[in-house]
Amino acid sequence: MKCGVAAVAALLCTIFASSNADACGPYGTINVGNWQGGAYTNDQTGSFSHCAAGARYASGVYFVVMVDNSGGWSLGFMHEQWRLTTGQAFPLTLTFDGQQPFNVHGVPVADKLVRVPMPSNSSLIAQFRKAKGMTAYTQGQLFQFNLDQTGQLLPVLAHCVAKIRQSGLASAGDFSVLPPPSRSPRRRRRMLRRASRTNFSIRPAPVFW
Repeated sequence: MKCGVAAVAALLCTIFASSNADACGPYGTINVGNWQGGAYTNDQTGSFSHCAAGARYASGVYFVVMVDNSGGWSLGFMHEQWRLTTGQAFPLTLTFDGQQPFNVHGVPVADKLVRVPMPSNSSLIAQFRKAKGMTAYTQGQLFQFNLDQTGQLLPVLAHCVAKIRQSGLASAGDFSVLPPPSRSPRRRRRMLRRASRTNFSIRPAPVFW
């Protein structure tokens, strides 16, 4: 196992350690702007657990976005100076581009690390995808984040999970390269109808001897 080879990998492993024993990786790579990560496994079972990518901010906060093997989305926040009580949830207010705030709960999974679960169909994810900036307010402290290229990051994370679930860890590679979009069945039918209306004739090929 290539667990703990770098601080980033160690942090991303720790995020899921509480629910997946010792999660290790990364397998493959994710590089979108300043976001870096990959796929991770449960080190006891060797099974795929999640895909994640993170970026460090000038405030000292390391910000992580992750999606687990069942499609559940979460945010993670870590700071070296934090002293948190593991498992003791606390309220957290997230605001994107100054819009309507979202009141959520952070769950400490380590003394320096907070995880914020998000429903996959929540408007929070939709706001996060298109936002340019985010603030997080909790316990009298305000943290600000520039959200560079999050619109590109979320599809990459989803692609990472889909590819590993379909083809296994052996298929891990550069998840940042998305597959070309496939034509929808409706579009294919429309193209076939258009082609069937095209007037054309077949001429016999010339014979040479």
